[in-house]
Amino acid sequence: MKKSLKRTTHKVRTGQAPCPERFQHGGGLRRDLIKSHDKRKPSTLRYRARWSSPLDRYCEMKLIGYAQYEAGIRFWKAYHRAVSGGAACSARASRIDSPARLCLPDRLRRAFACVEQAYAVLTADVLGVVIDVCAYDQPAASPQELDLLRKGLGRLAQEWGIAASELCHRKKG
Repeated sequence: MKKSLKRTTHKVRTGQAPCPERFQHGGGLRRDLIKSHDKRKPSTLRYRARWSSPLDRYCEMKLIGYAQYEAGIRFWKAYHRAVSGGAACSARASRIDSPARLCLPDRLRRAFACVEQAYAVLTADVLGVVIDVCAYDQPAASPQELDLLRKGLGRLAQEWGIAASELCHRKKG
């Protein structure tokens, strides 16, 4: 029996590999091989961070619960819409007490309400840690800050009605 020497070999296009220091940030990098369906195109390697934010890391390491994680993501979205979004910048250009605030887009109005509710519910020290970790992706510097983060996200999850059972069993309809 004669073995065939015609074997298919897959070429891999690597592109630019990240520097060695990048492998240490964000929990390291994952290397994904993306196979091409077209046989003429080579496969490519893609590098991406293991954790895109400290919230992902804390949830994966089970330092915070899933309901707290969802509350942190909701706060992140609302904070970025209300503070750094384009509509928020134009809204800040006009006076806050002017009637123009009534004409804000619905998503921006909900984001303002969500952030205002977080400011009303949380104390200053807890709010500072929640803003640092959720909005600015800075990891908690100490175990005390991690406790404050857990407390703050748990309070926001209670306030916004996010329970772990609701997240596992979403209602249809």
